[in-house]
This record gives sequence, C-alpha cells and structure tokens, in this order.
Amino acid sequence: MKLRYTILLLACLISLPQIVMAQQEEAAEPLMNTLEAIHDITEDFLLASAEMMDEEMLAYRPSVNVRTSAQIFGHIINAQFGICTAASGKENPAEGNYEEIATTKEHIVKGLKDSFKYCRAVYAEMTDEESMEMVTFFGGERRQEMTKASVMSFNSTHNYEHYGQLTVYMRINGMTPPSSAN
Repeated sequence: MKLRYTILLLACLISLPQIVMAQQEEAAEPLMNTLEAIHDITEDFLLASAEMMDEEMLAYRPSVNVRTSAQIFGHIINAQFGICTAASGKENPAEGNYEEIATTKEHIVKGLKDSFKYCRAVYAEMTDEESMEMVTFFGGERRQEMTKASVMSFNSTHNYEHYGQLTVYMRINGMTPPSSAN
C-alpha cells in the first residue's frame, strides 16, 4: 500500500511542473485577455443590434438633435478604428468616415465586423508588458498620455456608451435589445 502511495506521489510531483506551465500559458497575458473578453461582449451586442434593425430603424432618431441609429453605428466604427490605431501605433485602415458612408444595413454590419476584426488583431499582438507603454490619445485640448491598455479599455467603454443609446432607440420602437433578450 505504501508503495502505491509513493508511486502516486512521485507521479504527481513529476507532472506538477507541466501542469503549472500549462496554466501559465493559458493566462500568459491576463490583462489583455480580460480587456479583450470585455470587448468581445460589446461586439456581440452591437452586431446583434445592427443585424436586427431594418432600414427604417437605422434611419430612426428620437429628435433632430441626435444621431440616427445608422450614424451611431458609423460613429462606433470610426471610433474603433481610431482608438485601436492609437493603441497599436499602426496606420488606420478605415475606408473613410463611416458616419457618412455607412448608410445601409449591409455596409454598417460590414464596417462593424471590420472594425472589430481590426481591434481583435491589436489585442492578439499586444502583450501585457506592451500594454503598459504610454501613447498619446485624443487630440487638441483633450490630448492625454495613457497606457495602451487604458486606450483599449476606453474603446469598450465607448462601445457600451453608444450601445446604451441604441438600446433606448430600440425600446422606444418596441424592440428588445440583445443584452435583454436572454
């Protein structure tokens, strides 16, 4: 009996480093993985919102003083490209001003998918260590030095801000927002 326990103990001790290494590999970039997971939620909600809207709903605005649904989506697309570009330091791949050019459902959904894909690539390339590097964010009087991680976090915050606007638009029109559908 002692021999069995001794063999079992030795097997556990031998495999322990491999188990620890596997766990470390899974959590290699915990900060960026966490920020990306939050960003992924905004992707799900925003894409689902765009896909459930028809052309009439995309043209909807509760007042002439605010953006239409389509313009909000265009603003989100523009911002995602700009914010993720600020964090990556790469050239902005946006095709233009989406508030002006994303006027159809097809173009809005494509723009959202492209901007989320671009941001996912920035997440994939950025380590936790690199995410602590400082970058210039915003321009003019709002110009600030922030960590890349803070910039990426701002993107999710910005997405949620405008998703909140869209949920109000949807509720006014008798629609259930994706975050409340489950």
